[in-house]
Amino acid sequence: MVRKTREDALKTRQSIMDVAKKIFSERGYEKTNLTDIAEAANVTRGAIYWYFKNKDELFIDLCKELEHKENNVFHSIEFITDTDNSSLQKLREWLYSLSLLLRNKDNVDFLKIVHSVIWGNHGSAKVQKMIKEISANYKKNYVMLIREAIKKNELPDNIDVVQASDYICSVVLGYIIHYLDGTSSQIVDNNRVIVDHIINSIHTFKKQ
Repeated sequence: MVRKTREDALKTRQSIMDVAKKIFSERGYEKTNLTDIAEAANVTRGAIYWYFKNKDELFIDLCKELEHKENNVFHSIEFITDTDNSSLQKLREWLYSLSLLLRNKDNVDFLKIVHSVIWGNHGSAKVQKMIKEISANYKKNYVMLIREAIKKNELPDNIDVVQASDYICSVVLGYIIHYLDGTSSQIVDNNRVIVDHIINSIHTFKKQ
């Protein structure tokens, strides 16, 4: 009986998170409230508080769950950086993979939620910190791969790694936003052209 109760509790918690993901991605963080989530999940608002302290905690747990699902943006780059390809080729393959990752509904839902928080400056300090850490992880991977490429003589040693990484982050962010907001829903079809331009531009960021 105890086991069944625990299993039911886990199912209820997962149901709440699934509904929350859908509503967060459709309405954004600020316009979503726990009452909406409770009604859509067919539970009471009090039931949500049994699992989560508040909306921020629900959002953070949801993002952590999405982070650790297979075929998401984070796992993809970890996989690629473990291959035996050259460092520049690893970076190129990761950026190529964006076209596939943006066709994955879980990834799109996750990115829509994050986008609504960043641009609306919403959420608690804890939520904002988590989002900044996610962004920092992207840049960390770019910095790592560019430095590896320099060590392997794939790039000249006068590359300004920070500026080059900032450039990649800016282009990728614009790419994703254009796709998410529907400005250019076909941008993923031009993925390889965009990526090749990014890779070919890295060497232009030289130390002063």
